[in-house]
Amino acid sequence: MILHVVIPDTPAASQPRGSSGNATGEKEKSGSRWARGTTTLLEKLRADFNISSKSAPDRVAQIRMPKERVPPHMLPAPAAVTSPPASESPQDQDRAWSDVITRFKTLILSSFDLRVSQYEDDIRKNEAKRSFPGWNFNTFFILKEGLARGFESVGLVEDALLGYDELSVGLDTVIRDQASDDTQGSVILSYSEDLFKEASGMLQQSQKPDTGRSVQLHDEQPINAHKKDYRALILANNISIFDFQVYIFARQMSLLLRLGNSLSTQSDLANKLQPRPGDDPAAGTKVEDQANSAEDLYSFAELCSRALNFVTFAARLLRDDIVQG
Repeated sequence: MILHVVIPDTPAASQPRGSSGNATGEKEKSGSRWARGTTTLLEKLRADFNISSKSAPDRVAQIRMPKERVPPHMLPAPAAVTSPPASESPQDQDRAWSDVITRFKTLILSSFDLRVSQYEDDIRKNEAKRSFPGWNFNTFFILKEGLARGFESVGLVEDALLGYDELSVGLDTVIRDQASDDTQGSVILSYSEDLFKEASGMLQQSQKPDTGRSVQLHDEQPINAHKKDYRALILANNISIFDFQVYIFARQMSLLLRLGNSLSTQSDLANKLQPRPGDDPAAGTKVEDQANSAEDLYSFAELCSRALNFVTFAARLLRDDIVQG
């Protein structure tokens, strides 16, 4: 998108938003871009950068800055005024800003739709090759997760959670197929290298005669999507079944906490946002923000139910992981 900012006391400030027959600033239906006469700078920008299609969105918008809001060093040097500046009412200025915001929303959604369509097309092509030799679930996972993360980035958390649920089911299917058919090739490792090293070290330490107490391994946050570079491990086909399941559940847990509007999620989102003018960092959350921060207990109940099932399931996975190692 091109945002044309008109500075006072410049030639563009004396031009209307459109030509004499197009004062609203809409794009001309006909005429050459090289035509001389009453064509304004805004219309020339639209002719140069907009796509000549009826369905294509307008990518050029214009706002006019009041002279009192422009820093003095940005104002042009005093010169003889050739024509008076074009006058605009407060309603015209409000409409101009509304137009800018609307164009931003339209172009962002258009870009997101194109990205989602590309992801869906790549996923369909990859899934169609599932029965072919050499098909890799890890590649399919990265494509599908890219779509889920795209939904999450625009606030479609439920759609993102559905994507991870489908990936969890798909992973279980691949693990069963891999266990029953060795000819497919093991793209998912049967044990984790780091767990193997930790278990081996603990076993050696426990066998020493001078050890006065049992060896323990403590992890304050065992389920964390950022504990390892899981995506890099998946892309390198170097991830174990246990790590794969932990990563998927960690992402599901994060999305359910966001759906439930948990305090931890609110603080994480607040840290990512830039402070707004007028906000007092020492005052914390504003009253109107606190009114909209009610937690969804249904999402928390769903998370607790999934966590109970996962703890039992993950315990068996962890035991198998260590035994395989």
